[in-house]
Amino acid sequence: MKLILVCVILPLIFVSAYGQFCQQKSYHLMTLTPTNWFKAFAQCRSFDMTLASVSSKEENDRIVQLIESEGHSDKRFWTSGTKLGNDGAYYWMGTGKSLGFTNWASGQPDKYDWGTNEPEACIEFMSKNWDSKWNDARCSAENYHFICEKTHLSYLSPIHFNIETNIDSMSRANQSKVIQREKSNTTF
Repeated sequence: MKLILVCVILPLIFVSAYGQFCQQKSYHLMTLTPTNWFKAFAQCRSFDMTLASVSSKEENDRIVQLIESEGHSDKRFWTSGTKLGNDGAYYWMGTGKSLGFTNWASGQPDKYDWGTNEPEACIEFMSKNWDSKWNDARCSAENYHFICEKTHLSYLSPIHFNIETNIDSMSRANQSKVIQREKSNTTF
């Protein structure tokens, strides 16, 4: 009983009373060597990341903007989307969640790959020529780049926000005292 109180209840009280945790994603385009979906997944994991999972239009737009701003609009990229081992229903391997938001190209997913007898079971992010939409592709296809994502967890302190919003109205001497006090109080 004491263990539950210390490990579960006290952190919840601390977070709700003193701040909150925030989760953000950063995306990394891997464009040096095209590869298949399996190798792309392993490469991202080797960098302590996962293949990208897209859960909203905003995330999708951020990835499109990144691809275009880095000059890779002519390339195709693997995401973590797949239906492998899931009875034909697509999900994000990176998060384990089913697709909520989708951005399929017209007629996709079509499960067809021009006579190779290998199912199209992995989701690729197509180039600008395809209006930056998604396509189902053969997971073993070796000609795709990939997008890794890193999830960052940060703690937002309400004290920190109050200091930032009110610090402009203080004198320089008082600003230094507040900042020094804040540094000494936020040791974890």
